[in-house]
Amino acid sequence: RSLLELGDDGARAAAVSSAVPAAERRAALEAAAAGELEFLFLSPEQLANDEVLDAVRAARPSLVAVDEAHCVSTWGHDFRPEYLRVGERLDTLDPRPPVLALTATASPPVREDVAERLHLRDAAVIVRG
Repeated sequence: RSLLELGDDGARAAAVSSAVPAAERRAALEAAAAGELEFLFLSPEQLANDEVLDAVRAARPSLVAVDEAHCVSTWGHDFRPEYLRVGERLDTLDPRPPVLALTATASPPVREDVAERLHLRDAAVIVRG
């Protein structure tokens, strides 16, 4: 089941990506800025866009979840450098919301790198297997 199917259950959700038509993208950002969404799904590249970041700032999110957080370390160095800047972008939010970084495949060094790159302070690391 897709995360965007949350809307089928009454949750107000939207995604902003390069695959979303401009009009839908604008509507989603306006809804986010107006506080009309419960969930806004973004890629790290979207956070590099000032228009998107302004909408996120206006929305004042109560939580930021980074799914597949190992990609911050694994992909950020070469393939998708915007992953390395997610922590910087989140630092511009006032107040800075708590960050939930989720992954099932991070080794201890990758977990440390993810915490550093996302600027997590006193991170609680929970490992289950």
